[in-house]
Amino acid sequence: AVDFGDLLSQLGLQVAAHAEEMTTIAEPDSSQFDRFKTFIDDVKVETIERLVESRNRVQVRYGIEGYAAVFGPLSRGERYLNRAWSALVDLHWPEASQSMKTAAGALSDAHGELMKLVAARNAMAAPAA
Repeated sequence: AVDFGDLLSQLGLQVAAHAEEMTTIAEPDSSQFDRFKTFIDDVKVETIERLVESRNRVQVRYGIEGYAAVFGPLSRGERYLNRAWSALVDLHWPEASQSMKTAAGALSDAHGELMKLVAARNAMAAPAA
C-alpha cells in the first residue's frame, strides 16, 4: 500500500510540473490541449480517488480538525483541476494554465498541513527526555 502522504506529495509535484510546463507554452496546439486533459483525467482516477478513499483513515488518525485541515485544500486542488480540464475543453489556455497553477498550490498546502499533523503526532508519541 502507498502511504497517503507520499501519494499526496507525488500528486502535488506532478501537478506543479505540469503547471510549470504550461507556462512555457504560448500557443498550444490541439495535441497539447489533449495531453493536459489526459493528465488530469488520469490523476483523478489513479490518485485523487485513492486519496479520497482514505478519508476515513485520515479522520480517525488526526481527528475531524486534522481531516479538515488536509481535505480542505485537497478539495480545492481537485476543484481547480476540474476547472483546468474545463478550460482545456473550451480551448482557453490562460485559464487552464492559471487553474493548474492554483491546483498545484492547493495540493502543496494540503501536503503541508498533513506534514504538520504528522510532526505533532510524532512529537506526542516520542518519549520524554
